[in-house]
Amino acid sequence: MLTADIISVRVALLNEEGDLLTVLRPNDADGHRNQEEFPGGKRDWLPEQQRFETPEEAAVREAGEETGLEVTIMGDPVELANYIIPDGKHRGKSYLSLGFLGRITGGQLGTGSEQLPTAWRKRADLLSSPRYTPVTQQAAKLLCAQLATM
Repeated sequence: MLTADIISVRVALLNEEGDLLTVLRPNDADGHRNQEEFPGGKRDWLPEQQRFETPEEAAVREAGEETGLEVTIMGDPVELANYIIPDGKHRGKSYLSLGFLGRITGGQLGTGSEQLPTAWRKRADLLSSPRYTPVTQQAAKLLCAQLATM
């Protein structure tokens, strides 16, 4: 069982050409304003079930909210970051970020309830351009390696 005070997720979605879907971070994003990343976010509390979402449930929900796409998670998550937050309102809390590969199973791009601008990007571009957040670059590297073994 994964444990951390804060668990965030990212999901890499591929199209038929092997390109990866990114979303543009909002202008209010801490430190990475106007950079691109994979769809994702933090787990939600499910009050009716008295539990937090699983990381997989959060990845599916966040992908849908930010893109309008329905996705299925493929394979196991990869760890993208794991540390104690050094400052700010969450100072001293443990933070874990997980990356998933997702397969598009339905929906329509551009119709998410928290729709962000999206773009399909070549894998090689994701590994080197400053346009992408460091976590996105790490996720692209690890998830593409995982994809090669599937």
